Amino acid sequence: MLTEDEFYKKWRKFFRKYNYQGKVQYPGEDESDKVALIAIDDMPIEGINKMLSDILKATRGSSDLWLADTYERLPDFQGAKCIQGTKVADTAWQSPFLGQTLADASVWVRGIPKPPKAINKRYFVVLKREIFEKQGKVIICKALDGKKEPQAILYKIEELGMWITSYNRHCWEQDYENYEERYQ
Repeated sequence: MLTEDEFYKKWRKFFRKYNYQGKVQYPGEDESDKVALIAIDDMPIEGINKMLSDILKATRGSSDLWLADTYERLPDFQGAKCIQGTKVADTAWQSPFLGQTLADASVWVRGIPKPPKAINKRYFVVLKREIFEKQGKVIICKALDGKKEPQAILYKIEELGMWITSYNRHCWEQDYENYEERYQ
C-alpha cells in the first residue's frame, strides 16, 4: 500500500485540476467518489462493518462510502488531499434516517452544502434491512433535479466498491433503462 506522499506523487497530474493556479476548484455535483451511505432501517453494526471491510478489501484500501448522519460530520473537500470515507462504524452509531424513505434520503443528499463538502450530491447508497440481509444487496440511487423520488436500482454488496470507483456515471440513463432490478 502506498504512503500518503507516494500516493500524491503518483496521482499529482489528476489532482492538478483541483488546484489550478493556487485556487481550489471544487468537483461538480456528481464527480466526487465519496458516496453517502444512508441506513433507513435499523441495521446491525456488525453487518455494516462487514460490508465496509469487504469493500475496503475489494478496492485495495479505498474507503469511498461515508456513513451519513449529519451535514456537520461529512468530510470537507480539501483540494488534492485524499479524503477517506467510513472504514468502521462506531458501535454506538445510530442512523438519523430510520423510518424515512428514499425520497427523504434524496432530499437530504441534494441539500448537502456546496462547497466544501466532499460528498457526491447526486448518487448515494441506501441500506434497507430486508434487502441487505435476505438478498445481499443495497439500493443505489440517483437524485434527480426537480424531483423528490430518486431513480433506484438494487445492487450486489460485493460489487459495490467497484461500482463506486469505476462506474462511468454518464452511462446511468442508458443503464437505468435496461436494468432489470429497479427498486420501486
